[in-house]
Amino acid sequence: MEKICGVRSFLFILFAALLLHGSAALGQRESRALREILELQDSRSTGDGKLVGFLAHRDPQIRFRALIALANLQDTATLAAIVPLLNDKSSRVRQGAAFAIGQIGAAPVESRLAERLTVEKDPGVLQRILEALGKSGDERSLDLLLSYRAPARAPAVTAEKALSFARLALRGIKQPRGFRWCFERLGEKDPGVRWKALYALWRMCPSTTADDLAERNSGTLRELTRDKSSDVRIQLAILLGRIRSAAAGKLLRDFADREFRSGSWRVQVELVKSLIAQADRNPVFLEKVLLAFSARNDNVRVAACSGIAGMVPSRFAASPAAVKLKDQIRKLVESKSKSEMSRGEALVAYARIAPHEFRYESWLRRKDLSDRFKSKILEAMSLIASPAHLQTMVELLNDQSVRISTAAWEFIPRLLQPLSLDAIQDSGGSVENIPDQLYRQAKKALLREDIAVTTLVAGALKDSSVNALLQTNDRAGQIVEDLMLAYTQLSSPGDVEAMQAVLQTLGDIGDERCVPVLERALGDPDRTVGLEAVTALRKITGNDYSDSLQVTRHTPGRHDWETFDRLKDTPRATIMTSRGQITIRLLKNDAPFTVLNFVKLARKKFYDGLTFHRVVPNFVIQGGDPRGDGWGGPGYANRTEVSTVNYQRGSIGMASAGKDTEGSQFFITHSPEPHLDGRYSIFAEVVKGMDIVDAIEVGDKILTVRISN
Repeated sequence: MEKICGVRSFLFILFAALLLHGSAALGQRESRALREILELQDSRSTGDGKLVGFLAHRDPQIRFRALIALANLQDTATLAAIVPLLNDKSSRVRQGAAFAIGQIGAAPVESRLAERLTVEKDPGVLQRILEALGKSGDERSLDLLLSYRAPARAPAVTAEKALSFARLALRGIKQPRGFRWCFERLGEKDPGVRWKALYALWRMCPSTTADDLAERNSGTLRELTRDKSSDVRIQLAILLGRIRSAAAGKLLRDFADREFRSGSWRVQVELVKSLIAQADRNPVFLEKVLLAFSARNDNVRVAACSGIAGMVPSRFAASPAAVKLKDQIRKLVESKSKSEMSRGEALVAYARIAPHEFRYESWLRRKDLSDRFKSKILEAMSLIASPAHLQTMVELLNDQSVRISTAAWEFIPRLLQPLSLDAIQDSGGSVENIPDQLYRQAKKALLREDIAVTTLVAGALKDSSVNALLQTNDRAGQIVEDLMLAYTQLSSPGDVEAMQAVLQTLGDIGDERCVPVLERALGDPDRTVGLEAVTALRKITGNDYSDSLQVTRHTPGRHDWETFDRLKDTPRATIMTSRGQITIRLLKNDAPFTVLNFVKLARKKFYDGLTFHRVVPNFVIQGGDPRGDGWGGPGYANRTEVSTVNYQRGSIGMASAGKDTEGSQFFITHSPEPHLDGRYSIFAEVVKGMDIVDAIEVGDKILTVRISN
């Protein structure tokens, strides 16, 4: 009996060992397949059909990952292979197929999406189908959405249907029936449905239909001002700024009174922007903007000043609150206790509403002001056309401070517009020498070989008024030669943004001497550079050079798989800032190479000591730039990695200057941002410390970034 049991035990152990060996071998094969898919995605190559071949793999995870790769490639030729997977046994694969179709373009296969929508039961798949129709459908998609009835117990599907109306509206596709459907959803129990319906409504504005519906449903809208969800109140605040009915206007003012007593700063930001938007029609709305200057969060004051800076001065002056607002803005400019960010925005606003009350040139000489603040002084000066301001701006175009130089190049086109030049001459100034001065400064600036300076010089020269000035002294032809020379000093991937800007300007100037330079650019390793060359050549020659673009070859093995494999599936990182600690979860499986890049930079202490250089109230905070001005990076570019993860509050994405130009800069969202979905890589999410994110201001520091494993 013991021998029999021993034999049985031995056979069982042997069988188990063989099974485990087989499973390990299978796991290794699957791991190799995943690696090959990811590398093909990163090389932007189908691998001569290999990537499409993975769609037939027996493992649904492999099929799903191949679909995400194809979604990133966005090759319409692969649609025929993707569409059948809308019927896959795996709901995750079906989600991936719908997502890929939406990224590539749904219009050619819209009927197949519509067909699947009528039989699909899985809520997650239904959401992706609706997303695909919203992202890339046409007028027929709108009719299809209107006739589609979401499952009664699937509020997420109803919410996605509302969001689809918004996605279509972003591309100019909308109709009154869509407004009515969204208004009818405002009473839904699920807050996700309510805020997405409101988001769709304001994306579809302006519209007389919306005005009429708001007038007749003011009671419903009033109830939403008390909604527990700040996301609902945010979207309502934006909507009320776009509706012209009298009832909506009164509701907006009452809403502001309530929210500024004990509400969310994010809602307050949107209320301020809406009040200013309505003030262009009725200056009375500006009275409520005074509430912003006593807000606890500095972002609210920044939003108020930024909005006022964009107003027509006569409309501002017509408000009964103009004197009080002007006083508040001046106090903010002169306050040493307030942040540099809010003081800078206040300075620009003051230049708009009281153009002759500051001597801005003397402010530029102050030792106690940073170059960041001085760049805001130059922005303020650009709003006031005077001989002194123009001459100062010209002189600073090659300031030793790159930040000041770039600010001067960014803002000088405002002073070179015909109306500004007329005003300068009317006040006794001379502009006779400006073309020669401008040319000499541009030539000198291009020789600095600084990516930011070169980009902004090219941008300024692209301006038709600036170009016309150069034509007066026959400098336009010379500047073309200087631009071509500057281009030869640039190389991808580190200089991609500057290369794109120069190519765009050469195309707009239209000089045939540029053709050889543009033809060489077609072979640049960075495809985005080649595409700019195609566009520029079409403008100059009228010919299509698309077939001459260099094809990126697959070069496997360049990624650090050892480091990648050692990471947990959901590793965490701690960003210690000068305001406090932010804990984030890295989405390794959704943006693998972006996560790997972030981890390696963090471990090299690349981020330690850098600043948050950009804050847009109730949108994003942005950091990770070694230059600190938004123009820096690690010296290389990574591919964009889009996935089925969407932008929520606390999502962390990679900043870029266009597809496949990501480096080290990242941003964290204050609120959900559906318009970013499928466009910017999401590689992490905040799990703790959103209060710190909300408190971050321009200039705050990243002390350390530490990876948990």
